[in-house]
Amino acid sequence: MHTHAKAHTMRRSTLPEPTPGAPRKPGGDPGQGSFASIADSMVAGVAIIDARGRICYCNPAFAALVGRERSSVLGSEPPYPFWPDAEAAALPLEWRRVLDDTEPVHATEVRFCRPDGDCLDVVVNAAKITVGADTPGWIISAYDITSRKQAAVALEDLTAQLKTAIERSGDIVLLADRECRFVFASGTQLLGFDPGDVVGKTPTEIADPESIEAADLVMRRATMVMATGEPATFETRLVLFGREIWFSDHLFPMHDSAGRVVGYGQVSRDITQSKRDRDHLAEMGRFYESILAGVQDGVWATDAHDVVRFVNRAMVAMAGSTDVELLGQSLVRGECAPVFASLIAAYRQARATLTPTRFDSVPTMLGGRMAYQSGWMTPRVREGRFDGMVCTTLDITERQGAETQRERLLKRERALTRVGHALVSEPDLASVARVLTDQCLEITMADGIALWVAEPSRQNLALVAHHAIPEGFLAGHQTLRVETLVTMLKGNLLGPTELNGEALERCGADEPATESGASLDRSRKLVLVPLQIQQRILGLIAFLYPPGYESTEDDTQVFATLADLLAVGIQHAELTRELRERERQVSLLLKTMIEAQEEERQRICLDVHDGVAQSLASASNYLQALRGHADVSTSLQLTVARASALVEQALREARDVISSLRPAALDVLGLVPTLRHELIDLQARTGIPIRFEAADVRYPTSTETTLYRVIHEALNNVVKHAQAKNVVVRLQEVEGQIRVEVSDDGVGFDLLSVAHALRPVGMGLISMRKRVELLGGTFDVLSRPGAGTSVVIS
Repeated sequence: MHTHAKAHTMRRSTLPEPTPGAPRKPGGDPGQGSFASIADSMVAGVAIIDARGRICYCNPAFAALVGRERSSVLGSEPPYPFWPDAEAAALPLEWRRVLDDTEPVHATEVRFCRPDGDCLDVVVNAAKITVGADTPGWIISAYDITSRKQAAVALEDLTAQLKTAIERSGDIVLLADRECRFVFASGTQLLGFDPGDVVGKTPTEIADPESIEAADLVMRRATMVMATGEPATFETRLVLFGREIWFSDHLFPMHDSAGRVVGYGQVSRDITQSKRDRDHLAEMGRFYESILAGVQDGVWATDAHDVVRFVNRAMVAMAGSTDVELLGQSLVRGECAPVFASLIAAYRQARATLTPTRFDSVPTMLGGRMAYQSGWMTPRVREGRFDGMVCTTLDITERQGAETQRERLLKRERALTRVGHALVSEPDLASVARVLTDQCLEITMADGIALWVAEPSRQNLALVAHHAIPEGFLAGHQTLRVETLVTMLKGNLLGPTELNGEALERCGADEPATESGASLDRSRKLVLVPLQIQQRILGLIAFLYPPGYESTEDDTQVFATLADLLAVGIQHAELTRELRERERQVSLLLKTMIEAQEEERQRICLDVHDGVAQSLASASNYLQALRGHADVSTSLQLTVARASALVEQALREARDVISSLRPAALDVLGLVPTLRHELIDLQARTGIPIRFEAADVRYPTSTETTLYRVIHEALNNVVKHAQAKNVVVRLQEVEGQIRVEVSDDGVGFDLLSVAHALRPVGMGLISMRKRVELLGGTFDVLSRPGAGTSVVIS
């Protein structure tokens, strides 16, 4: 490979051609003492070659570069033993243009072969010079670029690794020009295409007839992204091979070095399963609301801002109003319906304590008459903070004539409240089952209860909780066959079925118990209530009653309500378990990715430090040495000065890259000294006063790395967005806990709008939060427009 160097004005000198066999001065000086003394001290290889290609002079560095004694190099003619690619008759033909004054300087990249078998990649620069009696020749300088080429190969390997990582990510990655023709494709096998078949085509050219509209929509969206210069995310539905697939498409503009949009990129992820999960959860939410709508007790709920968001039919009837009039009312402004206003005191108490609060016989004006409400306020708590309130209330105006009924209703309300609380707060199925069985006894006034839940195979039901049921009977009924149970219930899967003790014994999956006292008293009644959602049996609950029990219409309604609540609770526990497992896997993947990023950053830092940075430092030393010689012309001095400045700038940029990837001081000195140095540098660069308060304490490596990254990102946000006049960074230990605070007095921002807009600063906050949570810490951002921003880590 040959490259042409930029032309330079060089001072030509006349050197006497050495006579073969004539004695030479020490060091091989061909006649110019001052030139030889300078050249002999240079680190770069220097040689003088006449028009026939004979080497008249070489300095020690040139001899060392070719790995031979200086005396054996002098007088050599093509083909040179150390330069096998040179022509036998002359040097590379490109150099002839130098002798003809076509080009002042010509650079050639060659390989020098050393006697030890090693080969060096060398750049040789040639310039015209007069040798002897006006005989033209060349003066050449040679520089070893082996390390630089190795670094280029390493960069190509890194690029290949990045491409492999993209291909293995599981996502579809596409890059296209302004005409929406793909120039790069990865992961398109998911669409049934080889990446090579996609390049050069537009989305509509590769789409099948069923997906042509979706492809055309993608092109319109891509055109919009390129026109606005803003990224966007959409959900797209495709039909491939007769199967519906949903993708999350993130489109972003691509720019050239001048900032012009030259195309767009697209990252598509298959979200078919997650969309189904969301749709299923939404359906479950609607189903749960339908259950609450059928409950005879009044139920209403508020959000975290104390605004009424849900009322069931019983509550609407109690208020004598409509749901449209009740929804959206605020309980903290005092402008709400009487049915809510009378309960504000109980509401505030429950909100302040974050614990369920009972209210009893609260007088309320309903429809022009005095009525009394009793019930529970149950706050919803998320991450230790108030997230809304669920209130169950009952009009107990007529309770004075039915005290016994009142006590039963109160127990039922308390139990229903605890059941509802268990559904949203208990961590696993076993805990939910235990609470539900205990509370169901109070609700139904039964003597005993047993709960079976469907096994993963859905063929059998397994006993998970029971109370006051003979152990001998339960020993033979740890599992129940679903198929036989359906037969026993005579197909009645929508309500309770009354059986005697003998009937249940015939549907056990285990062998019936035979020891004395194992069976139930056959005169006692069992009420079996199947638990199901969408015709799928999730479990069975059995209530044991004394002889002579006859169920009432009210009991039937209670059984149906409990069955719905229990079914929702069981499925909620299953979904919670699946969700936590997925969150655990995501956290593990994120931790692995962060560790890999840190390792890669450290490796790149070492490569840049030991390679490019060292080469630039050496080049700078050479240029400084050349500038100090008096024999160098003024014009060449200016050129060398410019080159020296460029090398120094490149060296500073290389060191900045090393520092930004992973500052060496972080490993050697620790977090606090590293931050103190960088904050001083940041203050000097930006002019923003920064106050740093911290004790010089070392922490575990993973902790220091995470805190450094998060603080660094927070400061980047301050510089880019805050327009701050002052910044404070505090790092301290409080009761054995690390607390970090980065505060500014800038413009601030609205947290909700940033989160909804998914702007880069919002994504940065999410990344910072995930890093801190992986270490078991908490991450909070406090900000509002015009009031600055504080990032708090503990």
